[in-house]
Amino acid sequence: MIIDSLCYVPTEEVLVNMVASLPPQMARYLKDVFGPRVAPLMGLTAQELYRMKTELSQTELRRELAPRMRPLTMPLEDFVTQLGEMGVKKAVIFNLDEQTPSGLAGLPNDYYAGIVRQYPDTFIGIAGIDPLKGMDAVREIRRSYDLGLRGVGIRPFMFG
Repeated sequence: MIIDSLCYVPTEEVLVNMVASLPPQMARYLKDVFGPRVAPLMGLTAQELYRMKTELSQTELRRELAPRMRPLTMPLEDFVTQLGEMGVKKAVIFNLDEQTPSGLAGLPNDYYAGIVRQYPDTFIGIAGIDPLKGMDAVREIRRSYDLGLRGVGIRPFMFG
């Protein structure tokens, strides 16, 4: 069995959020790693994508990215069909909450829980938890479990 623990759901909300809520500490990733592969698909250079990320507000960035990323997205139903055609039995979808160190809010865990509820035989959901939120983080873990998410996603380097 193969499980892809970095399964990005290719909906417009997720793809736009992936760039818009990327912590400023990781903005160079857009220029050096992600950008060279993906920016041309949006009609941008990696440098232009980096500049947008560093110069625009999160709201402005989302507004600019949405129409550019729309051709790269797919409806959730089509994604589930594609996973089945590829022989994927379960895919782990994940969220990240890095609001404290980055100052940027991403999608709520409820978004991912909704996908898991809609396709429980296809997806295992991982909640984004910001450990710097203290007891609120602990409560969010419990709440996310009650929503149907079954793990916690954290990039340790973001939290020192």
